[in-house]
Amino acid sequence: MASLRWIQLGSHGYSQFNGIALPPDVQVCNASGVNDIPIAEWCVLMMLAFGGGSSACSTSSVHHRWNRDVQFQAELRGRRVGILGYGNIGQEVARRCHALGLQVWTLSRFRPGARDRATTPTRRRRRFLTVASHRPSGPSSSAAWTTSS
Repeated sequence: MASLRWIQLGSHGYSQFNGIALPPDVQVCNASGVNDIPIAEWCVLMMLAFGGGSSACSTSSVHHRWNRDVQFQAELRGRRVGILGYGNIGQEVARRCHALGLQVWTLSRFRPGARDRATTPTRRRRRFLTVASHRPSGPSSSAAWTTSS
């Protein structure tokens, strides 16, 4: 490894190098932002699937039933989505939700200008259709989701 000068990671962050001693002249680059759009699209896919009751719909179709319950007639347009963390992924999720006609609320402790309207964990859970959470799993941020309702 004497000729090693550069390492390109295929992921965000550098945590996989914790405790690994590299020569001081080796540059390590991450791939921050590479997966923002696919992750945002996956979040919207899950909102469409769970918001529209796709699992119950699939079960009904297996049994050759056309379920006309109100949950299968609802639409996402006009509903509210809360996004915790307004970094790269949160912004991409917000763009896609806005394009689908959802009212987007964001909560961020790092981005100036992000609208912080949800004040308590209970209120966050009760009022939002879906919460896409992209946050560090440290004690201060996970405490918001471990309190009982």
